[in-house]
Amino acid sequence: IVAVDPSFIMLGQVSDSRVRRILGSADSPEALDQVVGGSVDVVTSFGGIHHVRDQLTMMREVARMLRPGGQFTAADVCAGTSLARHFDEVVAHKCLTGHAANWLCEERLRSLVMGLPLLLDRTELVHLNWMFNSETEMALFLKGLHAYDCPESEIIVDLQQTLGYREEGGQILLDWPMIFFRFLRE
Repeated sequence: IVAVDPSFIMLGQVSDSRVRRILGSADSPEALDQVVGGSVDVVTSFGGIHHVRDQLTMMREVARMLRPGGQFTAADVCAGTSLARHFDEVVAHKCLTGHAANWLCEERLRSLVMGLPLLLDRTELVHLNWMFNSETEMALFLKGLHAYDCPESEIIVDLQQTLGYREEGGQILLDWPMIFFRFLRE
């Protein structure tokens, strides 16, 4: 198992001694050259690809690392969704560190692997629901996730206007649409 992340804090969260940790970005051949080509069965990512500046290089590295028959299975923010709009209209302006993104869609995924031995096997837009016990809990979670420096009441209004949420069975359900996809290595 190999974990690659640009944050030493996130890598520090991995406590399994079998995991090899590599500090670096998914588009950094210098970091990923530490992984032998054709040696990986599965590459996965959840919600991080939109942060990768050079997604073409990332896809070349994924293709290089995967063994024939291996798969790249991931999920990320989908272009044109309420979640992408939330990031563009709210997070990018209120996050203390800023938030630049390269949103994904099926067309973009296909263009990223043009000429690579990766076959786009499946894509699906899935509306995930994050569950919270209260609006305040939801706001505090997003405040930490996005490094906001604003009151919880402002975050709640932003979420109502861009993502939408509902109460069901005593829980607050926040809509979080993601595109799930799988590439197979030829």
